[in-house]
Amino acid sequence: MGFFSKLKKAFNPEGDNARILEVGTPGTAVILSLREAGMTVKTGGTLPKTLLNIEVQVTIPGMEPYNATIQKLVSVMEISYLKIGAIMHIKADPQDKTKVAFNPNPPAAPAGNPENIIKDGHKGMAELKVKMKTSMVKNGYSVYMIQFLITRDGVEPYTVDKEVPLPEYEPGRFDVGRKLPCLIDFNDKNKLTMEI
Repeated sequence: MGFFSKLKKAFNPEGDNARILEVGTPGTAVILSLREAGMTVKTGGTLPKTLLNIEVQVTIPGMEPYNATIQKLVSVMEISYLKIGAIMHIKADPQDKTKVAFNPNPPAAPAGNPENIIKDGHKGMAELKVKMKTSMVKNGYSVYMIQFLITRDGVEPYTVDKEVPLPEYEPGRFDVGRKLPCLIDFNDKNKLTMEI
């Protein structure tokens, strides 16, 4: 790497993030460690930004998890959401999977298979009783094992277990104790669609 390449990298440590975000493979990453890289940048009237080396464990559907390091200039305001253990949406360079960029525009929550959506059925309530994160990932989302207590008129309450891929950035949406209206299949009481 020549002098000018090194200089460019020093002043543009995030390098080809725009390219990675455009062509990269989506996934998630758990933050393992945060280390200052010894550089602070301040331009105009903006807050100073510190260069961080962020070690992450990347999970991409169909691949074994692996570690990578992301260099990112962050302001004091941005540091608050970068915590060890936090799960972030990322994209990885398809040519070099160790080049990873945080994805500021993650995909919308998975809608499921349209053929599995129940449009007519018994009306009931699904109360979230148990929520456990699994090691699985589906469509870039961590999969949770969720147990619902189902109640509806004329039937004894019963439980249904489901594997649900959930985005990490929606606190409260699937908290234990939350009750969601649902439709229950006329022929199979374990098939249901919730009104989220």
